Amino acid sequence: MLLILSLSMNPMTNFIQMIPRRSKLLVIVLLAMPLLMGCQPDSTGVISPGNVFVRGTVLLDRIPLDGGRIAFVSEEAPDPKDEEQWHLAATTNGHFEIEIPPGRYHVRIQKYERNRESRRSSDKPLLPRKYDQETTLSAEITEQGANSLLFELES
Repeated sequence: MLLILSLSMNPMTNFIQMIPRRSKLLVIVLLAMPLLMGCQPDSTGVISPGNVFVRGTVLLDRIPLDGGRIAFVSEEAPDPKDEEQWHLAATTNGHFEIEIPPGRYHVRIQKYERNRESRRSSDKPLLPRKYDQETTLSAEITEQGANSLLFELES
């Protein structure tokens, strides 16, 4: 009777105590796998309904662009200067990853001078206007395929 009362009061604790010590790690890994797998794009690159996974590289004079940002602005955006309509990603060692809807995009790549004293970015752009305000870059993101992009910039 005491055993039944104990099980009904805290069934999860008793269940965990019944698992052999060596098997507990295996149980934890098996329980966590669906959560971990859910964070990764599937083989088609689709992450969530209506979006696709895009990854790429940005090189400036053949050197990976670090500390910049890349913006994908839909060609159908009502106001392309409105940053709220942009899809943004940071460039780290030249690489970026982003989840966006398929479509045709103007691509803006930005990097600003960093003020060493305040550790804040200033308003002075380090890239030519043709990659930002007057961008000549574009990308077509498709529902199928790898959507792997390479942008080779020259200063």
